[in-house]
Amino acid sequence: MSARIPYGYKIVNGQAEPDSEQVKKIQCFFDCYLEGYSLRKATVVAGVERSWMSCRNMLVNPVYLGTEDYPPILTPEQMERAAGEVKRRGAHLTGKTGRPVRKPVPIQTEFFYHKEADREGETPADISARMYRSICSLSDGRNIADKQNGGR
Repeated sequence: MSARIPYGYKIVNGQAEPDSEQVKKIQCFFDCYLEGYSLRKATVVAGVERSWMSCRNMLVNPVYLGTEDYPPILTPEQMERAAGEVKRRGAHLTGKTGRPVRKPVPIQTEFFYHKEADREGETPADISARMYRSICSLSDGRNIADKQNGGR
C-alpha cells in the first residue's frame, strides 16, 4: 500500500475500502469531464475538494482500476476514455508544467555590432564585454559586474 491514500478510499481495519460518498464524487467528476466540462468546472460540479492538478492526476491514476491493495472504483472503459480526453485536450501543451510551447525570439546581435563597430580594432568579444559592463552599471555609479566579482 502506498504512503498516501488516493482520493476515494479510506482505511478500515488495515484494508483500503472505497468511501461511498467520495466514490459518487469521483464518478460524477469523470462523467462531467467526459461530457466536455473543463477540469475546474467538473471538480466544482462534482464537489471534489482537491486542486485542479490533483484532479487531473485522478483522471489517469491506474489505482482506480483496482490493485492488490485497492478495490476498483472505475471501469477500464472510463479510465481509457478519460486518459484519451486528457491527452486530446493537452495536445497543444508540452512538458511537465503544461505550459504552451513558446517559439524562441531571435536575438539581433547584428544591430549591436553594427552600431558599435565605429571603434577601430574592437573585436566582437570586446564589444560584448563593453556592452555587458554598460548594462551592469547602476545609476549611482556602482557596477553589478564588479560586485559579483568581489568588488565594491
